[in-house]
Amino acid sequence: MSEGMYEAVCTMLIDMGVQNNPLFGTSFRKIRLVWEVLGQTVKIGDQEYPRQISKEFTNSLSDKSNLRKALQFWRGKSFTPQELKGFDLRKVLGAGGCSPGDAQDR
Repeated sequence: MSEGMYEAVCTMLIDMGVQNNPLFGTSFRKIRLVWEVLGQTVKIGDQEYPRQISKEFTNSLSDKSNLRKALQFWRGKSFTPQELKGFDLRKVLGAGGCSPGDAQDR
């Protein structure tokens, strides 16, 4: 699947827990978001399945975080300070938008 913008619905939010990086001595809580691309399928054997793409993120909505950038792209708008205060990541489940173009096929 080529990079680009795809209409998609978020179908999974996976909490990957705290991931340690011994090389840098850091630990971050990671998540993975999975989107189902609307109108696209992939054939595995003789079965057709909805195409899914996913991306791993550090669980942070700071100004420079990749998660925040991806969610703003997906929503088509920036977060207001008020939205950021009480944002519940579970709200993205089942919601439609534009998937990040750099997400990976699953």
